[in-house]
Amino acid sequence: MTLPKKPVMTLLPTLPRSNTYVAALQGLICRRPDKEHCMDAVSGTLRGERPQIVVVEDDSAVRRSLQLLLQGGDFDVRAYGTPASFLADANGPSPDCLITDYRMDGMDGIAVLDQLRDRGWSGPAVLMTAFNSADIERAAREKGFAVVLEKPFRDRSMVKIVKDLIGTSREH
Repeated sequence: MTLPKKPVMTLLPTLPRSNTYVAALQGLICRRPDKEHCMDAVSGTLRGERPQIVVVEDDSAVRRSLQLLLQGGDFDVRAYGTPASFLADANGPSPDCLITDYRMDGMDGIAVLDQLRDRGWSGPAVLMTAFNSADIERAAREKGFAVVLEKPFRDRSMVKIVKDLIGTSREH
């Protein structure tokens, strides 16, 4: 197939809509339409091989830093800026682990986990907070958070905590 010489943005709508093209645009190489058989074009690993982590954090700098840190720890990461955007993402992942900030606009991290539990999700969760108190820690533990982590924290501690929680501890 010979492609016309057009700018990429005008070319994309004219390409056939197949799973291979869509996956290629997402940085994945797929042999089948289901995501279990997609290979990450950057790392070369099958997408299904890496644990899925969701980060909900309203501070964009912290969110991006966590995303990069966890991707470097061999996790697939999807990050959200608000609890509402995460909970509204019907196509979002069913994460192997949730990492959420405590204090955010509209809903706190404990309420985020509460809603996930109501939907039947039973994975481990980490609550991050810059405003730690005995009351917050007690409420978080009662609602099912495995770890309450006070900000700021050491980068490597987050990767180790997540690996320990999902049972994939590996040397990095």
